[in-house]
Amino acid sequence: MKKLLSILLLCAGVFTNLNSAKAQIADPTNMTLGTLIRNFIFPIETYTEIKGTPYFLDSSFNPSVIYLKDGRRFACDNMRIDLFANKIHFLDNNKVELVVDDNVVERVVFIRQGVDTIAGFGFSCNYPAIGKNTNQTYYLEENYGKARVLAYLYKEVTYSKMVTGLFPEKYFQEKKEYFIYNENRMRMERLRKNKEFVLDILRDKQTEVSQFISDNNLKCKSVADIVKVFNYYNTLK
Repeated sequence: MKKLLSILLLCAGVFTNLNSAKAQIADPTNMTLGTLIRNFIFPIETYTEIKGTPYFLDSSFNPSVIYLKDGRRFACDNMRIDLFANKIHFLDNNKVELVVDDNVVERVVFIRQGVDTIAGFGFSCNYPAIGKNTNQTYYLEENYGKARVLAYLYKEVTYSKMVTGLFPEKYFQEKKEYFIYNENRMRMERLRKNKEFVLDILRDKQTEVSQFISDNNLKCKSVADIVKVFNYYNTLK
């Protein structure tokens, strides 16, 4: 989780001032209910019998920027993502919790402002289905561009070990799987940490990418290495 907190403004542009960023885009909570993102009232589910939180980072709501599939974008003061249900929630002006409907939002960037920094975490969907994941599955963006490393963060309910005379406790456990997506080839695959895999995914610029890997002594055995390669690839014309 510390690694996630160090990611600065993934895929959101550089928001050096949150207020100025929000001034450029509308606020969906001021729209007539149901006209913007076909939101619906969230059936209250507090997960009272399950320890922990189903939400990303914690249960708090965060300022966010949402990108709709029709190209519009909006600011929202209070949003969070449920990693158990794979749903985005927000509070309207009356503090009613709502859920964003499917097939409307393509991307959301959650913004957290610290003492000296603003950190952003981009989640996006609308990728090709793979395994149990559909095109509505949200992924955390490790980088952004034509070639992306995506982390599928999700939470499952698991049980504690049985203690004599007691019922096992249920709690949320976070899990992570990595995928890659290359927009140029409309290709979505599970990430494999090796140079050959990276060069195959980026084969349209294989010569330049191979030289970059060699020049920077990258082994492509870590997500960090692969993100560096993908970021370089995204600069190529």
